[in-house]
Amino acid sequence: MDGFVPGESMSSSEAAEAAAFAVMSPVIVEMSDEEFEEFMAIVEGDPAADERLERLFKRPSPVGRHVELSE
Repeated sequence: MDGFVPGESMSSSEAAEAAAFAVMSPVIVEMSDEEFEEFMAIVEGDPAADERLERLFKRPSPVGRHVELSE
C-alpha cells in the first residue's frame, strides 16, 4: 500500500483506518502442516459455545449504555 492516497469517496474514518493499516508491521506465524490444518479447521468451522463469553456479553457494558442511533 506504499504511496496510497485515500480518494474523495472515502469518509474520514475510512481514510484514517486505511492510513493506520498502511503503517502496520506484518505478522508472520510459522506452523507445521498439522498445526495449519488444525488452525484452518477452527477458522472454517462453526463457533464453539463458550460459557464465559456468554456471561460476559449478558453483563451491562462497563463503558456506558448503548445508544440507538436510529431513534
